[in-house]
Amino acid sequence: MSEQGQEAHLKQSATPGRFQPAVPACATLAVQAESARSQGPDGALARALGRDLKGRLSPLAYIAGIGLSFVAPWAGLSLYVLVALIWLVPDRRIEKTVG
Repeated sequence: MSEQGQEAHLKQSATPGRFQPAVPACATLAVQAESARSQGPDGALARALGRDLKGRLSPLAYIAGIGLSFVAPWAGLSLYVLVALIWLVPDRRIEKTVG
């Protein structure tokens, strides 16, 4: 296989893997929103989540990372790493509200 053929094969096989981080992030956001909605706007979970900046920015950063990874793979990867670093900081909103 030529060098161009190998490169095209690697790009093609890597494409599905680029979507993997975004799917659970979007699913988590949807489940959280539905759970908060089921309790109503004054429910404990809705109060605990508040604006949920980290939870809303994570899927957006993943989706941006997917797009960037087709143009500049290092930029897409850096967004994935940024999201991971953001979530290293513990999120204690639910514990404070419920506990």
